[in-house]
Amino acid sequence: MKKIIFIFLFLSLFLTDKGTRAQNGQITLVSEVQEGLTFTKKEKRRKPFTVPTELSNVEVNITENGHIMDRYILEDESRLDLNPDINYTVEFNKKGYIPKLISINTHGMSTDFIMKGYELFVDILLFKTLEHVNTSAYAKLPVAKCFFDSNMKSLTWDMGYSQDAFETFISMNERNKKRLSNQKKRNNTESRMND
Repeated sequence: MKKIIFIFLFLSLFLTDKGTRAQNGQITLVSEVQEGLTFTKKEKRRKPFTVPTELSNVEVNITENGHIMDRYILEDESRLDLNPDINYTVEFNKKGYIPKLISINTHGMSTDFIMKGYELFVDILLFKTLEHVNTSAYAKLPVAKCFFDSNMKSLTWDMGYSQDAFETFISMNERNKKRLSNQKKRNNTESRMND
């Protein structure tokens, strides 16, 4: 079985705990969406510096404490001001791609933290729909979770959770490639038998 290597080594989401200070005393999620690329080891040697394509016309759905609060089409960069004591779910969706959800829990965010201002960056990689694998259950779960860590006084990504989501996607992708390979072999065998 060929091992899949991702251009971005971790998940299909680049996460950073290093937010930058925002000037307006707001906590802001800043996100960009690109097409995720997967390569086998052989493909990776041929295309070592392939850059993902930025995606436009991505639908973004924002849920606060279980209720849809906003919906818009993302053209370039998404900015979402975060408020304290809310469980956010942000869904990125584009036709032909597997939807991606992230979860952000701001419970416990202190007024001091908010007043300093903070930008939380996330690069979303959307992967094309897999032909022979049902990804609906995967698409309904967040691929990353962020929470306010009161000890560190920072918004923090749950990296263990993200690693599990990454491994689930790798497994689905491997099953898809195996099914496609088996289908190709069956088609070749049937074609030879019909000749």
